Amino acid sequence: MHRLFIAAPVPDEVRRRMALVQRALEENLAGRAKVKWTREEGIHLTLAFLGDTEKECIAPLEAALSEALNPLEPFECRLGQPGWFGPKRSPRVLWVGIRDTERLCALQKVVADACRAQGFELEPRPFHPHLTLGRVKGGRDRAAAAHVMKSEITVPGKVIPVHAVELMESTRTPAGARYEVLKRIAL
Repeated sequence: MHRLFIAAPVPDEVRRRMALVQRALEENLAGRAKVKWTREEGIHLTLAFLGDTEKECIAPLEAALSEALNPLEPFECRLGQPGWFGPKRSPRVLWVGIRDTERLCALQKVVADACRAQGFELEPRPFHPHLTLGRVKGGRDRAAAAHVMKSEITVPGKVIPVHAVELMESTRTPAGARYEVLKRIAL
């Protein structure tokens, strides 16, 4: 089984910017909230999570995605505001949102439709484009993470060019998830 997801690659410059945001958060949260930070090279813009997938399903999926994405053109979106998933008093995931998302949402729908046509069941939640900074794992003041994200972190609206989609494999390791590009499809 292969644990798969589909993502838009994030430029190195944006990843470096996210690493700076992570460091600022880490300093602000020192001793208050324990966070497992996303490694800089692992920051990506998820379009669809497919989960455990049989090897024989991969080639047909690659073909379906290539066909579905063929008419699409590259575009840009921008970094948005920081935020979190989960209740304010106990956030679970810290992230930076994406704005100017009309074309990104259209791309995600094309990807999701191609995946569903291949028999994949996707999460029923609405698409919320973001870059995950880290996951809050505990600490004496988890609510501090939400406060810091809301009031002490600013993110410049860097441009994110979207010019490809990647079928990715995620392998869990003790050091965190490792990602490998199985197929890159240019827009």
